[in-house]
Amino acid sequence: MPDASHPRRVLGYLREQPAALAATWRALADERPRLAAHAQRARQVVLVGSGTSKNALIATAPAFARAHRAPARVLGPLEFLDDDADLAGALVVVVSQTGSSTTSVAALEAAQERAGHDGRVWAVTAEPGSPFGRAARVALHLPIGPEAIGPKTKGYTATLAALLELAAATAGAATPLPDGHAAAAAWFAQRLRAWEAWGGAWAARWHDVDQLMVIGRGRHVGTALEASLKLQEMAGLPASAFDLEEALHGRFHGLGPRSLAAFVVGERADERAAVAAAEVLRDLGVPSLVASTLPPDDAPAPAGVELVRVGRPPGGDADLDVVSAIVAFQAFAEHAAHRRGVDPDAMRYPGLSARLGIKLPSA
Repeated sequence: MPDASHPRRVLGYLREQPAALAATWRALADERPRLAAHAQRARQVVLVGSGTSKNALIATAPAFARAHRAPARVLGPLEFLDDDADLAGALVVVVSQTGSSTTSVAALEAAQERAGHDGRVWAVTAEPGSPFGRAARVALHLPIGPEAIGPKTKGYTATLAALLELAAATAGAATPLPDGHAAAAAWFAQRLRAWEAWGGAWAARWHDVDQLMVIGRGRHVGTALEASLKLQEMAGLPASAFDLEEALHGRFHGLGPRSLAAFVVGERADERAAVAAAEVLRDLGVPSLVASTLPPDDAPAPAGVELVRVGRPPGGDADLDVVSAIVAFQAFAEHAAHRRGVDPDAMRYPGLSARLGIKLPSA
């Protein structure tokens, strides 16, 4: 039975996401003149972050590449510090939601020294008073309010929204008008309960799996990584994440009847590939589900294949489906933790980040 002794702060933060998105978009609308002043297509884009921040960068890297018509690399802070590539003409974006990751602060400082006069370095954080925020020369602050726990939910989705806007604005491309953002925020608010209900239903069935593999492609590799991270952080589940093509090459041999393969897709070809893989897994006795952001097509899901349509906001901005794709998995993780008697706020090993020396004091 679920353990009712733990406070459910994660659930509260999860439910604040539409308001956090709306606040982020309002702040970005106010930032348009400053963003326009820095607008110039880059010869290369370098995106730096760790953990949840890195997952958000992976999910938005294709948008940066398209907007700037340039290659976009995603690096961890240590990778960036070891990398001596020329940054002339580069756009460098360093993200640290909490602003306390030791290596992210070091990477930001190094980027600002290396980029030169024709380079641009943007810092993105929800904590402007943090060591990271104080080190930044040019910063984009996320006005989402406190999220005083380890597993980030509204911090992740607000970062996605900010990065998508930053990708377009720094390239001088058109960005959605405020009324379009308001409509998207309203849509997210309308859909939130459905996503939470799906996450709760998945947790009821799969809170005790022996292996949980989350699979995505393109921008949704970032979604898969973030979903598996939340399932590990909050519920202590043995979760992993793979690119769709990589998953098809031998990874399913580690799954059994007490496992789950969860596919996250946002393109029709990827949906067909995921459904076909789910059929094979069904015949092998391995549970699976396909979470798709696409509208229904003429082909119904095969019998025994669970296809859930999480949707994407109206208006034609397909990239925003990285927000709608993650929320049900955030809820899955929170509800699974509750059922397993784990406090999702504290995570399985409280204080682990401090013991590993990867966080700085926030003040």
